[in-house]
Amino acid sequence: MSEELEIQVLANSERFNEKKQALKAFSEEIPEQFDLPTVPDEENILNLFSVDYGVKGKDLNTLTEAVHNKIFNQNEHIKKIIQEFNTIYETFQILDDEYIQSISKSLIAAKEANSKAIQGLHEIEEYQIGNNKLLDDVFKQNKDLIDILKKHHKKLEELEQLEDKQSEIHNEIDSLKSKLKTLVEIENSFNDLRLQVEETQNNLKNDVDKMNVRLIEEGKNITLIVEKFKTELEEKQKEISFLRKGFYTLEVAVVIIVLFLLFKGM
Repeated sequence: MSEELEIQVLANSERFNEKKQALKAFSEEIPEQFDLPTVPDEENILNLFSVDYGVKGKDLNTLTEAVHNKIFNQNEHIKKIIQEFNTIYETFQILDDEYIQSISKSLIAAKEANSKAIQGLHEIEEYQIGNNKLLDDVFKQNKDLIDILKKHHKKLEELEQLEDKQSEIHNEIDSLKSKLKTLVEIENSFNDLRLQVEETQNNLKNDVDKMNVRLIEEGKNITLIVEKFKTELEEKQKEISFLRKGFYTLEVAVVIIVLFLLFKGM
């Protein structure tokens, strides 16, 4: 956009903003609410009694003056409205075809500049993508080379450590022989212990068997004793029953003798 066109657009824009602010200020000028004066319904006569209020000429004059002032204020506000129509006309006059064309040209120029900027960004993005791909290829080649060097380095380390490992293996073999000897001794001790445990188990089994036989015999003896005690108890119960019967017979005989003696004495 040319410098002359920019100046024209800025000038018209400033005038348009001034008119717009003037319209906004007028729209905020709301006339104040106005209430007409009223008269009371009643009036007191010497503070003794109330009567209906009679309208006086003074009241009519006050009401007439208030109505006149209200009409005057309304006329003034209507004049301002008519004047503001001129402001509205001037505002739309500013937005003529030339101004709109200048804005359209500005928008077209801005759109072209934006398109060029977007195209430049796309070219930069494609260039960055190409560079990233190239860097990825370089990094991949370097990584492959590093992996190969690591493998060779590892093989060299393995060769260097081979002699040390042979010595370590020899020491481990000697240690295993010593451990094997110890294991044989432990196995022999374990076999001896196993034999002792088996012998102890056999002895314990024999003792348990003997104890079971003894318990069986003791159980039989206890059964015999219980049976004997039961028989003796039954015999004692029979004797007690017999004695009870004897005492009963003796008591009956004594009663008969006493009765006989009583009747005889009579």
